[in-house]
Amino acid sequence: MAYELVGIKPKSCFGMCARLNIWKWYEFVRMLKYFDIISENMFPLWMMNDYIILTDEESEELSKKIKTNLNRFDDFIKKLYLEEIPYSFMPWHREVCCPILHKADIKYILLFLDNCGGFRIN
Repeated sequence: MAYELVGIKPKSCFGMCARLNIWKWYEFVRMLKYFDIISENMFPLWMMNDYIILTDEESEELSKKIKTNLNRFDDFIKKLYLEEIPYSFMPWHREVCCPILHKADIKYILLFLDNCGGFRIN
């Protein structure tokens, strides 16, 4: 199971599609909330796969905000896995999963955001 970001007007092959499994996606969206990139109210919508569509400008703005906070990524991961940040809606999640989200995943999403021409979540 995965979340697939589909580019609306890809500028290159890197903007056609990006995919994160459900655990990585959950942690990615949790990171967006931690960095105050999305609000508490928007968090549930980002967890769905049919409500979010961003324009090219919004995708570029999201990329800029993530890049601005990338130096805080290690702090986020540390707090997430020390359980200082709520981990999951599913109480058994932590028992079956190990740390999954890495900076490489974030850089992969950034490459997509910079080249997608806007996107929707499938």
